[in-house]
Amino acid sequence: MKLRSAAPQRLLIQTIDTLIAKPDARVLDVGAGSVVEKNRRAGQYALADKYAQLVQQRGYFGLDVEPGTNVMFVADAHALPIADGSLDGVIMVSVLEHLYDPLRAANEVARVLKPGGVYFSYAPFYHPYHASPHDYFRFTHEGYRYLLRDFSRVEIVSGGNYVAVTNDVLAHAFGGTRIGRALARVFVELPMSLLFRAFDAKQSSAVAVGFAALAVK
Repeated sequence: MKLRSAAPQRLLIQTIDTLIAKPDARVLDVGAGSVVEKNRRAGQYALADKYAQLVQQRGYFGLDVEPGTNVMFVADAHALPIADGSLDGVIMVSVLEHLYDPLRAANEVARVLKPGGVYFSYAPFYHPYHASPHDYFRFTHEGYRYLLRDFSRVEIVSGGNYVAVTNDVLAHAFGGTRIGRALARVFVELPMSLLFRAFDAKQSSAVAVGFAALAVK
């Protein structure tokens, strides 16, 4: 799933900037398989370029359930093969919804982070079913606050709006094809964006494509 919403993207780029500013930072990217290429294919060039800087860091480690370009560990997020208190940052983009026990995964992140270490996570809220290989949960801002309640500081932002949600549903109805996405843009996104703009500003947490969280241990 691409992280196309502006606020979550900004928060992720801010997180990566913080980490690459420390040349010796140790960073675990969970669900990292071919992350630079995936973002470029999705047209997210600024994020792809930022990730390209991150993966060049000496302390960058990618983890996924199957091999990929940037994957060092083929492992399960419920049991991270990392020593306690050894990481400066953990990144999870569109991972939590695929985990059968996201609280256990969040506790694993807390275990491997150093004091003051940062954890960025993005997960969908309004989004069609997408097994990879499983799709268990959707997350709200309250759900994130519960998962991250043992962290010292948590910032949560919402991404997307009524237009983006409707666009996703229509594109999914057309099988997620390029034609479906184009039709959704022509018949939903463009004509309805002005109509919903004022309403969306007041409902960003009620109707969002997803939520991103930045937590500090």
